[in-house]
Amino acid sequence: VLIVGSRGALKDTIEVLYQLEAAHLIDFSAEEEGFSLGAPLPESSDASQKLLKLRSLEKDMGLDDMEVKGQMDLADIEKDLSSTIVGLEAEITGATESKNRVSVRINELEAEKAVLQNFQALPLNLELYRDYDSLKVFTGKVRADPSAALKAVAPQSEVFISASGDFVAAFVIKAQADEAQKALVQFGFTEAPAPAGTGSPQQLVAKVDEELTALRSSLEESVNKLDALKDKHATFVKAADEHLSIIVAKAETPLRVGTTDYTFAMDAWVPTSEMPTVEK
Repeated sequence: VLIVGSRGALKDTIEVLYQLEAAHLIDFSAEEEGFSLGAPLPESSDASQKLLKLRSLEKDMGLDDMEVKGQMDLADIEKDLSSTIVGLEAEITGATESKNRVSVRINELEAEKAVLQNFQALPLNLELYRDYDSLKVFTGKVRADPSAALKAVAPQSEVFISASGDFVAAFVIKAQADEAQKALVQFGFTEAPAPAGTGSPQQLVAKVDEELTALRSSLEESVNKLDALKDKHATFVKAADEHLSIIVAKAETPLRVGTTDYTFAMDAWVPTSEMPTVEK
């Protein structure tokens, strides 16, 4: 069917068609002579902005792909909708940022701990691995103990090997460093530079573990807070999403309608059984 009316009645027409749920609109051709596509209704911008904020909150709350049971009255949704979204955004954003910040720090510390654990197997403080004028220090993973091979090419070298035999620290005179490196390569040497800092790796690992314990507790609090916010506001967020989606869809319908200065024209499919209702 082709629905034609005065341009001033376009908004009311859209409202009626949505209420009837009987018409399937077809995009009007922008090339139709004498017509141009309509412009979104004024409420489109505000509703779209609110909907974008809600969709972002749904993602942060883990609601975007989640079915939520429960319904809300339209009056309850519309009541203080703007201030409710702003307040909820502040709560969710704060809890999410805290969770993400803690998670990043936990990952950093776990990586730091993994490096320190290699050096924990050797009896040296971290400051002893650097700042030598005449020595080259090699630290890293090996497949087997390279001590004998290193002593053969660098007799004055000092070698420390972990009890498991897979981590080595070698202190070699710089003039013999190239030969020492060739010897290490034969044992599958993979460099693992000493981390910054001073003191024993054991003490530093203990400090990292202490901080990790506190951070994991903080992370759990953030997760629990987000879960509580999700339980409290899930029904509202989903209901408001549906409500605003309908408003946006209605407000953007003129983009699918042909208009002139005084009239509008829209193409639509209407089931035969619904035609009498639509015509009224």
